[in-house]
Amino acid sequence: MGNLYEYFSAADDASAMTAFETGAEDAGFASLGALKGIGPDIGLGKLEAVLTGLSFDQISQDPRFADVITSETEGEGTWIVALTDRLRDGLAGVTPDQLLPIAERWAATYEYVNSEPDLLADFLGRLVDLAVQAQVRKHRLYCWLSL
Repeated sequence: MGNLYEYFSAADDASAMTAFETGAEDAGFASLGALKGIGPDIGLGKLEAVLTGLSFDQISQDPRFADVITSETEGEGTWIVALTDRLRDGLAGVTPDQLLPIAERWAATYEYVNSEPDLLADFLGRLVDLAVQAQVRKHRLYCWLSL
């Protein structure tokens, strides 16, 4: 079946953990729904690098970077990871006219070199909307993932 990723916002880590069993959307969180292809570590780390101008190494040093907030005993192959506040804030500042140029730069990274910028821009636009909502609500971003 492959990896599934569901990006969502929640007030804090404890709230986000309530999505562990069912996934974020079923737990009532604002969510992009389950999707494949763009993981919270390399995928969004490379996006954060494009947005901020920081290196991937610098980004990966953030304690919240793809930080697993569920314990190892809570499930096999299912986790909830935190995303950085810097990513949320960077996304929230993206305007519609910036989506395609950012997606083109993201598509130029090694991991996404064969990706279509239009598809990345579509995903980016939905992620931007989620980040704007999260920022307004003073929420953080998370990813529920199932391997």
